[in-house]
Amino acid sequence: MIVIGEKINATRKKIKQAIENHDAVYLADVIKKQAEAGADYIDLNAGIGSGSASQEISDMKWLIDLTLETTEKKICIDSADSQVLVSAAYHINGRRSWMLNSVKADMQSMQILLPLIAEHGAPFIALAMGEQGIARDVRGRIEACEKIFHEVTQRAIEPSLVFFDPLVMPLSTDGSQGKVACACIREIKNRFRETKTIVGLTNISHGLPGRAAINQAFLIAAMMSGLDAAIIDPTLAEMKNAVLLGNALAGHDRHCLRYARASRRMAGMKERRL
Repeated sequence: MIVIGEKINATRKKIKQAIENHDAVYLADVIKKQAEAGADYIDLNAGIGSGSASQEISDMKWLIDLTLETTEKKICIDSADSQVLVSAAYHINGRRSWMLNSVKADMQSMQILLPLIAEHGAPFIALAMGEQGIARDVRGRIEACEKIFHEVTQRAIEPSLVFFDPLVMPLSTDGSQGKVACACIREIKNRFRETKTIVGLTNISHGLPGRAAINQAFLIAAMMSGLDAAIIDPTLAEMKNAVLLGNALAGHDRHCLRYARASRRMAGMKERRL
């Protein structure tokens, strides 16, 4: 299970303020804690929702430099603006392995970003959505994945670099969306066998009480459906437990050794506190 630390995202109020103020001390601490908690990638999103594209590019470059100084973890560059992603990719310039988040199933996005992927051989997140937005059903989302996969093969990009995101939608607006997301994951794994799957987890519980329990349950269900990676907060105990349980239940933890070791370690910590 590949874990991408989600916390350096300007949609979060404190992170937005820290990016605007270039508060390196605060942001470095957030980065370091995610790395220490087991994140494989640190997601970086500098889109504060105001200001120009040039400002987002500048802030993204600053975040990349800060992350490179703070941790040896890989970087996931994240933006809704393709030009920000292009600038970020060239700014990293071979200094660290990176992932791109994200490519949509529309020609403008693919024509800008897929050549970048082909040039650098970097993994990327491919969203199951096109110009009309996110389909409510499995069929519509798979059609979007097919469009991206067609372009990937046309450009001789390795399928193993593709992380399809079925796009998790809130249960609070449609109670079927947990089932739809898991069905999409299974269908993606069946149709595009060399590709991987990823979700931005916490959207599933938006607007509902007891979000931690919902997130944990959904992550386990998704992992059992074939999920390969997730964008989560790795510092949360419930997320660490969900990853351990999901790996065990999906058959990726031989004899449940990692789960057993983690359980014994947690039990020992509790005894010492007592």
